[in-house]
Amino acid sequence: MIVRFSFIVLFISISIAGNGQNHNGEAHQDFGTHNHITQRKHAIHYLNGLTLLPDAITESHEGKQLNFINTIGVSYQYQFDSRFAAMIITDLEMESYMLRSDDELYFRENVLLVVLAGSYEPTTHFEIFAGSGVEFESSKNFAVARFGIEYHFHIANDWYVSPELTMDITEIQNTYTGAFKFTRKFGKVLAH
Repeated sequence: MIVRFSFIVLFISISIAGNGQNHNGEAHQDFGTHNHITQRKHAIHYLNGLTLLPDAITESHEGKQLNFINTIGVSYQYQFDSRFAAMIITDLEMESYMLRSDDELYFRENVLLVVLAGSYEPTTHFEIFAGSGVEFESSKNFAVARFGIEYHFHIANDWYVSPELTMDITEIQNTYTGAFKFTRKFGKVLAH
């Protein structure tokens, strides 16, 4: 609970600090009244979702059950131009579970994923991304590859909400996350 509260406080403080960025006479856009998203150099994202662990053994299920765990995350995105960006993604799986790989049993608790990714926006609202990183956990760390898609909905000013689907691949499991990402963009407006 403290971790979630900390992420919320961080996200709100960054958004308040970013409010001073839009005083140069730009028109504010309201929800649903435009077809163009303003691209800015920087974005901070807060993510909240559920991760599916198909091979996990939890207290209530073993084996091929649908095991979902709560996942939260914070990420930073640097926009190179209107289509390409780089991201640092951090996600925290908020529960414990066990995984069986070959003859080994791995206990996983509060797994932290850190991923460096690149993204591409083929259309104004749609984004695909891929990257690699590390899944940190006290017993054993694993390399991870992440692939994802999201669709941006403009809320107001530089605020966005995006449904997001990701797939993480490690040597012991594949996980799938469905989440909502809340975004605050700030900084210099990019040329179109």
